[in-house]
Amino acid sequence: MTRLGQTIADELASIARADNRVWVVDGDLGDSYGVDVLATGHLSERFIQAGIAEQTMVGLAAGLAACGLRPVVFSFAAFLCCRAYDQIRVCISQTELPVVLVGSHAGGCNAANGKTHSILNDVAIMSTLPNIDLWAPADSTDAVYVINQALQSRGATYIRLPRDPQRRLPGDAAPYRFWGTPGPTAIVSTGLGTQWAFEARELLLSIGVDIPVLHLLRLTNFPGAEIAKALLGADNLIAIEDHCEFGGLADIMRREFPEKTVTSIAWPQGWTGASGDSGVLRAACGIDTERIFERCLRAAGKTISPIAAVR
Repeated sequence: MTRLGQTIADELASIARADNRVWVVDGDLGDSYGVDVLATGHLSERFIQAGIAEQTMVGLAAGLAACGLRPVVFSFAAFLCCRAYDQIRVCISQTELPVVLVGSHAGGCNAANGKTHSILNDVAIMSTLPNIDLWAPADSTDAVYVINQALQSRGATYIRLPRDPQRRLPGDAAPYRFWGTPGPTAIVSTGLGTQWAFEARELLLSIGVDIPVLHLLRLTNFPGAEIAKALLGADNLIAIEDHCEFGGLADIMRREFPEKTVTSIAWPQGWTGASGDSGVLRAACGIDTERIFERCLRAAGKTISPIAAVR
């Protein structure tokens, strides 16, 4: 189990040894996602502690990028996408500067931090801005892949990360990963939602039901033709995501594949977040693993097995 922010920080430390253009700008939360380790050692002179001043932080990063440097900005996704939205829009999106924005604690699972620190619609917010690539890693393999892709990109990048450590999933990182046997129904997921989808898939396999999972790491400019090929014959899609029901993965799939039926499994649109254990919050909102298992069976037209029997 690995914190994805820590994984990106470790990878940045390695990259920065060979590339002195890499700078890190933190919003005084580095100890929450593991980036504080970059404040010492060889990267200390290229680590800027901006404090709780997200608008200034993003403007500063844009200035660094305009000077030919490669800044990576870290904060909680809620603060980065909301408090600094206008700076992201004007200083990064409109100017097409290569700034990497890393939003940790995205989604609804934020333990005791509560609703003020949660953001359930960051994909909806950020995907409306041009010239910014969106990525949602599910595990450490994804995180390493994404930060390298972002620093090689000529444009800006937004990377959304979950709060809690995540297990490594099978296979190598790529813009998408596919597990299972193609069929008329497929699960499409992203970020933390892929961890949920994989847990549900394991339950489904235990009763002999193989509903494949397509993990989308990249949410914008993804290889549509390749994804269409992977989903060939799957007219029924189940979108699982750590996001609200509108403006996220489900809507992306409806836009890209209007001929397919898309069922959304996400945080309810009217829910604004809360403090609490991730499992308790998910159960209260009907998106815990057991309910996802049942909803996948129902969406696939299968008989719902008692969860106790599966356990």
